[in-house]
Amino acid sequence: MSNKDRTLVVLKYLQDCSNDRTSVTTRDIRSEVEQNELHTNMLTLRRDIQAIRDAGFDVHSFEQSGLMTEYNYMGRYFAPADLMILVDAVASAQFLSPEMSRKMIDKMKQYAGPGYEEDLEPFIAMSGRCKAQDDMTLAFIRYIRQAIREDKRVSFRYMVDDVDQGRIPKHEGQRYHVSPYATVWKEDRYYLVGYSEKHEAVATFRIDRIAKLSVLETKRREPPEDYCLQDYVDQAFRMYGKGEKATVTLRCRKELYGQILDQFGDRTKVTPLDDEWMEVTADVILSGTFYSWVFQYPGDLQITGPEKAVKEYRERLR
Repeated sequence: MSNKDRTLVVLKYLQDCSNDRTSVTTRDIRSEVEQNELHTNMLTLRRDIQAIRDAGFDVHSFEQSGLMTEYNYMGRYFAPADLMILVDAVASAQFLSPEMSRKMIDKMKQYAGPGYEEDLEPFIAMSGRCKAQDDMTLAFIRYIRQAIREDKRVSFRYMVDDVDQGRIPKHEGQRYHVSPYATVWKEDRYYLVGYSEKHEAVATFRIDRIAKLSVLETKRREPPEDYCLQDYVDQAFRMYGKGEKATVTLRCRKELYGQILDQFGDRTKVTPLDDEWMEVTADVILSGTFYSWVFQYPGDLQITGPEKAVKEYRERLR
């Protein structure tokens, strides 16, 4: 290493050892440079710091009479608050194995610099969650997105959990052939949305249950004319299940407005009726999932239409 590399040594030391919480002094920096068998003095150090600033890096300095100048590297791509959110997301993601989650969190800690190790420990117990059994999910997500970009189909086996045999291939290992349209992250899991030749319809597959995936040379099937990703996600994840699609009206207390938005989104029609009650109009699938959601609010939420939904709800009450 020659003296022309000295500025890079100074930059790396600032990045590794300082941030908004932790400062390094002139002595600290000169000691690091000398450990790399390079020469420096006060003048060359100031020149190096200025060169780093001129290159666009945010380095703060603090000077006090009679004391050594202190420096802080502030040019982080992610603020600590950003990293805290990302750490919790990685810890909770059920498509990642505990080992992969830990590896990614350790990498993210490096972006914050010193002093944030404890702050960036997740508040979610990774070992206590139902996490993926291996780390192939990330690779499969990459292959699926490659297939979408290249307009190709994918083929894979789909795994299910058996109480006696553990995780086994569904349908005796029969391969699924799917035209991929999108990957969706929902409820801490990743899903593949695409046209399944077996189902002859758009279907959803959990990517952490996919095995032996390959990208085919066959061109993808075009989405059905009535396909809309947002509408499909709303149907598949918000009020999923087998049943008839219907527009329902609900009479519910105004205190449930937040739950209504969480369940149906902000496009839902809401009409105040009086000081206590409101009417909600929403598109749902008339399935056990929908009715079980209504069961959570006895006396506070009522189905008022259509008549088919009212009758089915009463039958389930019986």
